[in-house]
Amino acid sequence: MESGDERAPLLLTRTILQPSTQHTLACAAVIAANLLERLAYYSIAGNLVFFLYGEPLCWAISLATVTILVLTAITYYLGLLSGWISDSYFGRYGTIVVGYIIYIFGYVVFIYVSFYFEKFEIHDFQNVTYEGTSCNSTWQKDTRPPVCADGNSPNCLTALYVGVILVAIGAGTVRTNLASFGGDQARSGGIRSTHRFFTGYYWSINLGALLALVGVAIIQNLSFFHGFIVAGFSLVVSFLLFTMGESTELRHSIES
Repeated sequence: MESGDERAPLLLTRTILQPSTQHTLACAAVIAANLLERLAYYSIAGNLVFFLYGEPLCWAISLATVTILVLTAITYYLGLLSGWISDSYFGRYGTIVVGYIIYIFGYVVFIYVSFYFEKFEIHDFQNVTYEGTSCNSTWQKDTRPPVCADGNSPNCLTALYVGVILVAIGAGTVRTNLASFGGDQARSGGIRSTHRFFTGYYWSINLGALLALVGVAIIQNLSFFHGFIVAGFSLVVSFLLFTMGESTELRHSIES
């Protein structure tokens, strides 16, 4: 049984647009938002091991590898939980918005840590070795920023794991619900509209990953800070596209 009507006309329009135009704009907004979100996700997932393993973080390769596995596992397993939450409590739209906010906070952690390392160029104190990994960098006690005050643990372990978990929760929540939410928009236009939407949707996944692993990766090879800035900006634009589309999207009510 449906508990109230949650339909809303989506993209800064009122009643001017015809229904066919509304659902087309809604589908386009979802596809564009998905492309930029996938770019943001793979900009971290694709190069996280290199970021953690290289200078100046100098994590052990084993710990860096475990970290990317943690990111991937949380992202995919969160799909089950976030899908249940959206269907039972908040609806897809509300769940996606919350997921985006968590996602952005996770990105802020990566941007801050990479900015601090590059801004103050803390990478030339003494030679240290972590589990066989030689790296000409370490933090001195009086130079560690508050967010990286982890004692004798690998550089910024606590802060970066907070960032990884937030990004994983956000990505898992958005990724799971965005496809279903977009499907709701396309369904109002019939079977052909649904087929076109999901064709565009899955192309946007591949294109976002390609742009991250080729374009953003080149920037990260020069500066992880600037690479995260580009990817973080794409995530914010993705969020704005999704929320600005509210005037043409259909938000179906929660079934109880």
